[in-house]
Parts: sequence; structure tokens; C-alpha cells
Amino acid sequence: MLSSRSPAASPLLVDLDGVVREWEPAFVATTESRHRLPAGSLYRAAYIDDGMLPALLGSISHEEWQQRVHERLSRFGAGAGAAVLEWSAAIGVRRADVLAVLAHERHRRPVVLLTNATSRLYQDLENLGLAESFDAVLTSFELGMTKPDPRLFEHACAVLGRTPSECLFVDDSASTVRAAARLGLRTHLFRGTRGLVDFLEREG
Repeated sequence: MLSSRSPAASPLLVDLDGVVREWEPAFVATTESRHRLPAGSLYRAAYIDDGMLPALLGSISHEEWQQRVHERLSRFGAGAGAAVLEWSAAIGVRRADVLAVLAHERHRRPVVLLTNATSRLYQDLENLGLAESFDAVLTSFELGMTKPDPRLFEHACAVLGRTPSECLFVDDSASTVRAAARLGLRTHLFRGTRGLVDFLEREG
């Protein structure tokens, strides 16, 4: 159980991708083009038809997922291997503006990372300089369930020792935010730092 900095302060659960970390929008398409893969082929091999789900649930490792992506692309020739290597080497970019807000919040409340991720998460956090940025990390590959499964939110609240209505949740996915709200969490759909600050000020 995590204790808050103040008995009245609501714990903050925050997503990683799209909130704390961002990706170059054209990165996958650029990688496909550079290695002469058909447009959309790398994206489909990695993400469509639940391609990533086993890795998010911890059924397979991040490396096994990468190998599956390579196998799906192998029919396109030698460029597939190089494309997968380039794609898998990317770790995204940390958002300094959001991290500054979270660092401020940690003086008054626990800030917990709640994210769908593969087994490479902790390595990415280390490489991005985020290993010490959260009071706890709750991730799908360790818990065997992904957002927006309500059980994941229930588990997070239990870890914090709080009811859903006592917890704040921030995510960039509208469907995930709706799922958390239905359970009773006080939610915010992230679209920028200004909105995040306003939300936190309103919630106190």
C-alpha cells in the first residue's frame, strides 16, 4: 500500500504513451519507406489483429513479439529484418512539460504509472531517465490484464488503499478514460499540459 503525502490528497494514476512519452507520428511510415516495405505493413504486423496483445499481457516477451513481427514481414525480403531492428530500437521521447507537472504533484500525492506495456518497459524507463519519476509502476505485462479492463483499475485502487472515487486518472485514450470513469475514478482525457494542470487544480 502507498501512503499519500497528505491524507486528503488523491493519488494520481497516469498513462505513459501519449502523456509522459511521445512518438514521432511518421516514424513507422518512414521506417517502412526506408527499408522498402509496403506502406502500412510494419504497423499491421506489429499492432493489427491483436498482434501486440500477447506481449502486453505478458504471455510473450518483448523480444518474442519482435520476432513475430519479423516473421510476418519476412515475405517482403531482406529489408524486413533491418526495418524491425530500427523500429524496435526506438524508445520515444519524454515530455519535459508533463514531467515537471508530475514532479510538482509528487510533493503532495503519490504519482503512479499505470500503463499497457511489454516486458521492455523498465529498460525504456531507465533509458528515458524516468526510472525515479513515479512512486510506483503498475503495468499490464506483469498483471496479465490491459486497460481498459476495469479489473486493472480496481487493482490499482487496491494497491493505493483507496476507493475509485478517491483516485485521479489521466490517459490520452477516450475509451480508457470512459472505462475508468464508469468505475468511479475522477478522470481527465489528456490533450495537453494546460488541461492537465487545470484538472489537478480543480481536483485539489
